[in-house]
Amino acid sequence: MFLKKSLLFLIISFFSMSNVFSQDYIHGKVTDSLRNPIAFANVALMNNGVIMSYTQSNKNGLYTFKKTEENSLRYTHLQFTFVGFEKITLPIIEAQKQYNVVLKSTDHVLKEVIVKSRPAPIQKRGDTTNFDFAFYKAPQDRSVEDVLKKIPGIEVTPAGKISYNGKSITSFFIDGDNLLDDKYALGTKTIPSGMVDTLQVFENHQPIRALSKISPTDHVSLNIILNPKARIKITGLANLGLGTSEHAKEEVNLMSLKKGYKTLNLLKYNSDGYDLSKEITAQNFGEMNNELSRNLNYPLIDLNTIAIPYLNQNKYLFNRAFLSTTNQLFKLKEDIQLKFSGHYFKDSQRSNFSRLNQQIVLTDTIRFFEEQNQRYEPQKLEFRGDLTINKKSGYFNNTLVFKNERSNALALVFINAERVNQQLKTTPYEFYNEAKYIKAIPNNKAIELFSFISKSNNNQHLNLAPAVFNGYVLQQISMPQLFTNNSLALKVSNRNFFQEYKLSHTYDEKEINSAINGNYTDHLGNQLRWKYHRFQFNPSFNYITERIRVSLGLPLNYNNFSYRDDLYARNQSYDQFVFEPKIAVKINQGKENKITAQYQYKNNFADAATQYQGYILLNYRTLNAYNPDFLSQSNTHNFSLGYNFSKSIRLFSINVFGLYSIKENNSISQISFSDFNQTTLQLPLINYNRNLMFNGNTNKYIFDLKTTVKANFTLQQLYSNQVLNNVLLPYRTTVYTFGASTDTKFSDQVYLKYNASYVPTRSKSTAFNSGTQETKFINQAMELVILPVSSVVFKLNLEHQHYKNTNSDASNYLFLDANLSWKFAKAKQELRFSAINLSNVKSYRTNYLSAYTSASSTYQLLGRFFQVNYIFNF
Repeated sequence: MFLKKSLLFLIISFFSMSNVFSQDYIHGKVTDSLRNPIAFANVALMNNGVIMSYTQSNKNGLYTFKKTEENSLRYTHLQFTFVGFEKITLPIIEAQKQYNVVLKSTDHVLKEVIVKSRPAPIQKRGDTTNFDFAFYKAPQDRSVEDVLKKIPGIEVTPAGKISYNGKSITSFFIDGDNLLDDKYALGTKTIPSGMVDTLQVFENHQPIRALSKISPTDHVSLNIILNPKARIKITGLANLGLGTSEHAKEEVNLMSLKKGYKTLNLLKYNSDGYDLSKEITAQNFGEMNNELSRNLNYPLIDLNTIAIPYLNQNKYLFNRAFLSTTNQLFKLKEDIQLKFSGHYFKDSQRSNFSRLNQQIVLTDTIRFFEEQNQRYEPQKLEFRGDLTINKKSGYFNNTLVFKNERSNALALVFINAERVNQQLKTTPYEFYNEAKYIKAIPNNKAIELFSFISKSNNNQHLNLAPAVFNGYVLQQISMPQLFTNNSLALKVSNRNFFQEYKLSHTYDEKEINSAINGNYTDHLGNQLRWKYHRFQFNPSFNYITERIRVSLGLPLNYNNFSYRDDLYARNQSYDQFVFEPKIAVKINQGKENKITAQYQYKNNFADAATQYQGYILLNYRTLNAYNPDFLSQSNTHNFSLGYNFSKSIRLFSINVFGLYSIKENNSISQISFSDFNQTTLQLPLINYNRNLMFNGNTNKYIFDLKTTVKANFTLQQLYSNQVLNNVLLPYRTTVYTFGASTDTKFSDQVYLKYNASYVPTRSKSTAFNSGTQETKFINQAMELVILPVSSVVFKLNLEHQHYKNTNSDASNYLFLDANLSWKFAKAKQELRFSAINLSNVKSYRTNYLSAYTSASSTYQLLGRFFQVNYIFNF
């Protein structure tokens, strides 16, 4: 109840603020000497020569600044400019609100001049927001990503995924071209920050020209506008680095970002704890598969490794990684593009850790201790080709992708002092083609044809020595899959009303062929053949005005499932109609502030990976199987409410979002523990999960202090059920997250960053008085940058972490890194000295808490090391 009242109070407060600030601030009229109105004259509010806000006069010569655009600095002058007329600058008088001006025409030929001025740090026009990159860039910022992290409203995850005001971006453009698709981290981590003039944020972005007035979206995209020099030359970088303890970092990149041709090529090798695979991660891969209703062909076997620690990778990752990638974009015509890309990745990673596990059940607490020395060797190869034709009359895109992966994982495990060797080999591959054709037809209509077809397989081999679980030493699995999704849609727009009628067919065919110790009998094997058809009719409607947007989706699905396994004489099928309505409302409060509300009903079915009957050995101590007598499914009701308050010209925003979901399941996992062994089965039992999530964040740039301030708060509460050792137990897990950060420029020589977070997690079974299990995590980090001279950059990083668990003592860690760079600007060279983990922390302990599991994990760290890098730009 308190949460609901707080959310209501915030929303009412924001509405009140919007109404107060909606008054006119400064206004007037622009005319020539004959008193004729001048349309599209530029009018700028300035503060000591810096443009803080601007607008243009309308066809009647009138202009207006709203009070919402007044920032914390006092405006000192108004500036009026228009081609062919003399510039006029007027001082702003505090009590005066109206300024009418007469521009005088110039009757002489203007001499060639070079104008140097400081643009406004942010400019907003409609759904496009422009950020002046130089305003946020500091000398120590090397890549585009370094600067993005400073811009208010933009968040970048450690994996490189970008969001704006809480919404993930769908595209990242370089001078209007989507060179890297959703592997944009490759560009943000590689392109030098000095090559960029402006960052553009496109909200409600529709990149398909044929649908610009027919099919609205709520997508967010980013575009970096390069400076002219970056477009006309080939640039590159060579980085040669050597360190103590066999650490090394080598890189060569070459890029050309011209208007008609773009290329970005990389060769990288490192053994200093940086995971190169995140640079080739498809950031929107999950969203794409959700739209296709596609269950991925993930491996079933897991070596039971533990979660990675909350640390910079250069503290704990023992690796030797190599990455080679090429990306080519050819602009055959203004509206025709051809793209090719490919990459090869190889790594050898080592990790050493130990873990004390506690499984808390009704009558007992099961404890066991395990140590693992693991070596993981992944290889990834991918090729991709794209042809895109993007015209007002029509659109065509075809994407062809081939992926091949191989991995070898070795783990030496000591479980309660008993030794076990695990070896897991996986060889997945996938080949898919995606095609989309859109034809614009008269009367604001369009027809869309879409086709997606994928063929994949995932072979897995697990070897154990000696056997720990019932004498099982070998698990073999083969999982071929064929998946298709085809659709036909008619899109219609009529002023503010937009309609789409889509017919689609989804087909998923998958096999699970498995055997333990080469044995298919005694419930140790599977020969599952799974087929799924879905026919969907999905009418959707959007009503959009400047004030409100209402979206309604009414998909009706016919689902057909059939699966058989000759080993168990099973041959079953199910048919079901499902209606999954979705309604969303967005109310605009002025140009930037909005309220959003949404309800969605979703039905999810099991797939082959959760429908096999024979046991599968997931690792040395876990067996898993499912009940094929029924089809597992869940029904979910999602309710969400959000509010976005933004004052772009003041570089200030607040985002509030709440979600409540109720999930009904017709099955539940029954987990049985015996010593450290675990067996999982599926039981037909209706049960409910409830999830409550509340999130709020704010961003503000304080001009007087030259400081960006960010703060966030998250509350997540999950109610779930679990059958442990034949007892049904309900659990409640609550996670709070409090975070704050500052980024300050004290002068051209001194910069300081600070961020802090506090994350308490609590879990309790409400069925018995077992007490509440709790972990607390506090993290503080500081970065100090000093430039004693313009060519020298000294950076000091300090991080403190505190862990506390109900069942263990507190852990405290202090990490210290230092970096000294000496730049030779004329020679385009740089010498960099790095000292990592100066405090020489070699062991690190974390705590993990879930519904019924409490674990304390200890990791081996790299320890102190030093590295020197020679960097040459060309």
